[in-house]
Amino acid sequence: MENFEKISELNILLNYFSNQLFCELKNFMNPNVPASPLKIQPKPTQMLPNIKNTSRTVLTSTSFMKKQNIKKPPSNASFILKSMTNLTKQMTMSRRNSYEVKQLTSSISDLTNTIIIQIESNYGNPKKISCSSLDILGSHKRPLPIKSITYKSLPHCNTLQKLVNGVLIKNNEKDIWWANWPPQPPMTNITIIIHTIGEVPDSIRVWPNPMDPTSNLKNIKVYSNGVLYYSGDLPETFGLIIPLKEVRVEDDESDDENHKNEPNVSLFELKCLRECQSDFIPPLFDKYGEIPTMSCQNITIGILDSYGDPEIFSIQNIKIFDMNGEAMDVVQNCAIEAESCGNCPSPNFLFINSKNKESDLMKYKTENNSYNEYKSYVRWHGRLSKPMSKIHVRFKTPVKVSCIQFSTIVKSDEDIKIAARKVNIFAANKKIWAGRLKLSKNYDRRGCNSNTFVFFAENETLQNKILDNNDV
Repeated sequence: MENFEKISELNILLNYFSNQLFCELKNFMNPNVPASPLKIQPKPTQMLPNIKNTSRTVLTSTSFMKKQNIKKPPSNASFILKSMTNLTKQMTMSRRNSYEVKQLTSSISDLTNTIIIQIESNYGNPKKISCSSLDILGSHKRPLPIKSITYKSLPHCNTLQKLVNGVLIKNNEKDIWWANWPPQPPMTNITIIIHTIGEVPDSIRVWPNPMDPTSNLKNIKVYSNGVLYYSGDLPETFGLIIPLKEVRVEDDESDDENHKNEPNVSLFELKCLRECQSDFIPPLFDKYGEIPTMSCQNITIGILDSYGDPEIFSIQNIKIFDMNGEAMDVVQNCAIEAESCGNCPSPNFLFINSKNKESDLMKYKTENNSYNEYKSYVRWHGRLSKPMSKIHVRFKTPVKVSCIQFSTIVKSDEDIKIAARKVNIFAANKKIWAGRLKLSKNYDRRGCNSNTFVFFAENETLQNKILDNNDV
């Protein structure tokens, strides 16, 4: 900016001296004819364009003197020419500096960075691999512009643009990127190449497919501008931000004692938690580093559809867990409200933590007779509404949430018909999860085949405690 201002000032002076030089020379050649000054109206906005015009004026004046065989110009003209020469030198330097600044700015904006994601495995799906979103983030945690995204030859793969279209959470499988897995020989992995424009990437955000966790990326390698920054497994259902910073190579044991207490992998952060920065709490740590956790006062559960019935949905039970892995007493500590659920039973029944929940619910009956055929096993039910039916949970004070559990145990074909299927979870007015609730007639010790656990902290010890204490 200073260079441009200097050029503007010099330009105005040069125009002024050029005008005076013309008058002096004309008076010298024709002393009896009064000369009229050139009508030059320099403007501050005429900066670089006037440089050429001014230089041309100087050359023309000099040529004019030579052509007229003027060996000794008048004293005023000599002073003016000397002043114009000095000003022209200053102007040339200022213009060069401005050009260099412009070139530097242009080179920064045109800088291209290369990110390579090498996919080595998925979570067990024998036919395909998928991912909801890949975002390359800058220093302010904002997605960088994508110049291109390509991959090595994949004959059966839908468009890669679905990975970088800016939509993090997707509610339809057709909007999610996928490819056949495993790749056809001789290929042993899938390599995705992303070119970004602008600043050097700070991190990469990986968001899994919530509708089919078995197809999610597992073991990957991430390169930035030719340097390996990450190599390892991704959690199956946890959205991560991987810092593109140097990490300690695990095979290097020479300084293991000095680093034994340091995490091998840098902090991974959920998108939803980063967007709610005001809700962050002091960090916890596990073997992966810092555990991102959130503190919120309002949670909304949105039900989009059921597994068969277009009008009614049902959920057996919902539990919300704290950071100690204990189920909270939601009924006692929260205000619970059902919105757009029709004439439904009290939503408090959804959050009863007793092992005898079904016998407790037998005490309550809805007044709407149209629900009677679905009361066999007394599950909470409501009407489906567009765009979604909602259950609001408001805590008395902000709480730390580690997990939300949904139980949709199948006991009959009628249960399958009305069981809630697609669900969204909102915290602090931000969508933090969208996926499909599990539905199965097969049971294991933990009830995992019929329960959906949505974890908000990637802590293996905490997760195992919640799973082991499951009593549904």
